[in-house]
Amino acid sequence: MKDQTASPVKFIVSCPDVVIRLVTLVNAYDVARYTMNAGKAISAALGCDIAALDGKTPQEVCAAAQEALRRIRERPEFARKDMQPTGGWGSVKGVTLFFNQVVAGCHVSGGRVYVNFE
Repeated sequence: MKDQTASPVKFIVSCPDVVIRLVTLVNAYDVARYTMNAGKAISAALGCDIAALDGKTPQEVCAAAQEALRRIRERPEFARKDMQPTGGWGSVKGVTLFFNQVVAGCHVSGGRVYVNFE
């Protein structure tokens, strides 16, 4: 079996679902997926639009996701009803799970994050 530790890595984020995919020379793994119906909460937690992650390293994305989780925990506006996504799809709890998956999946060296809107 070929050693995959030296494989080039890239991440892809796509919408209307935000998908962060780990791609190596051998496999592709979805690290996290969540509906963009929760875009308001995602952007508020990040402090910017998710497109700002385009071209970032996994380490930078991990740090941004950790900061987003801190904001969700510490800012009372995330508990307000108007921060919840409309249309019955998504929740702030789901956004929290999404960012936790991003943190867990971005502990790799090398690669880049690419944002794609499909």
